[in-house]
Amino acid sequence: TSVPLGAEISVNGKYVGTTPYTSTFDYGTYEIELKSNGYKTKTEKLTVSASSAQNQSYTLEANKRKHSLKSFITASYQMSNFQNESFASAIERGSIEPEFGATAGLNINAYPVRIDVNGFMEKFNTPDLQVSGQNDMVWVYHEGIEAAMSFYLLHLGRFMYFYAGGGYQFSQLRMDFDESISSSIDDSYTFDTSGPVIKGGVLLNLKAISIFSEFNFVVASKEHNNLPINASYSQLKVGIGF
Repeated sequence: TSVPLGAEISVNGKYVGTTPYTSTFDYGTYEIELKSNGYKTKTEKLTVSASSAQNQSYTLEANKRKHSLKSFITASYQMSNFQNESFASAIERGSIEPEFGATAGLNINAYPVRIDVNGFMEKFNTPDLQVSGQNDMVWVYHEGIEAAMSFYLLHLGRFMYFYAGGGYQFSQLRMDFDESISSSIDDSYTFDTSGPVIKGGVLLNLKAISIFSEFNFVVASKEHNNLPINASYSQLKVGIGF
């Protein structure tokens, strides 16, 4: 017999059936080969030297399954949560309202390594901000690119994978003004928010696509008018790869 049952058995290179298998052998030495899908082929020598019955049991070693993670083009929804007290307070009051956020990029998998390269853009409205006495004329954009490397730390079967890593985001906050008022001021103001990123996420690996959720934290400490400013922010991302 064998573990698992149903293994194909050959004696001296000739297929004779599947386990459990019973037969009569003449005295001598025989080469026994057992095969089963998903298991390594096992070859053993069997010596028959007495007329009494012999019970033989063989345990086959399972093949190590390769992780079938593919590389994907990714698209996701993303919004940043700024740690700066002034910006966070303005969002809480409704003076700045998140409108949308999106990313697009490439995810390269060579298990256990994951490499991400993507770009993102987020748009905020400023309904209460007045410039030259006019409302709804100012938009705030948070935009940038990211390069990061992560490692898959844990997996549940070949379906769910957990990863963590880090990299760098080159990003900026940009304020755009309506053409009707831009003649009196600069067309846009920018503020650098670049910094190293720490990330962690979970990936659902399906046959044709992947679905992922990711949390990022970017550490950005900047200066404005010789004063230190906390420009750090977190990001929550939910997306799909195909």
